[in-house]
Amino acid sequence: MSDEAAWLQARVQAGDLDPDYLRMAAYLEHPAAAAALDEPAEAHDDLREWVLGIEPWGDEACVIAAIACGRVLRAAGRTGEAVPSEAGLAAAQRLVDSPSHEHEVEARKRWTDEAEWMYEVAWAEIAAEVAWDAVWASSEDRVRALIRERLVPWALEKRPLPSEADPDGDEQRDSDAEQGAAPAEPSAAGEAAPGDASVDAGGEEGGQAEEADPEQQPDQG
Repeated sequence: MSDEAAWLQARVQAGDLDPDYLRMAAYLEHPAAAAALDEPAEAHDDLREWVLGIEPWGDEACVIAAIACGRVLRAAGRTGEAVPSEAGLAAAQRLVDSPSHEHEVEARKRWTDEAEWMYEVAWAEIAAEVAWDAVWASSEDRVRALIRERLVPWALEKRPLPSEADPDGDEQRDSDAEQGAAPAEPSAAGEAAPGDASVDAGGEEGGQAEEADPEQQPDQG
């Protein structure tokens, strides 16, 4: 097992990483995540189905994928109903940065200049359509790599939400914090930890991670 895979396992055990989002990283074919789960990375040959498969992890993940692929289309000068406008990309980014019903409505309204259909389509389907169109402006390998670059670090920053069924959860977390901090990131001598994401995610924390605050948990979509 690689240093990064062992580090991811240790983060899950320490309550610093939501195991469901570790599974998401493995779904996105991140080798260390798959190794941490002791499962082979599953290949998904159909790009549309692969992007649609992101949906169980929430609309936020799908919007991030749609933005990344939409920017590829804009940069290539592509036109058409599925190509998002600049205003639409900006509105979708606001939805990612600050999820709300108001921002959801705005993002859907502004996504394209012919957006009537947007109100009836799930974000996963929008992302899949934009990803497929982006292949013609770039390549399938590049589109897949771009989606991974945006979503793997995002997924690996997710911490578990406090269990509503565990009334002693706060006391346990306080006890854990007294006993030791979250696992340290692998050193530069080993494999690199996940990198920065340019959409809705900073880099993984180095050294000691901060104690999870139930009131400041990131929205998991």
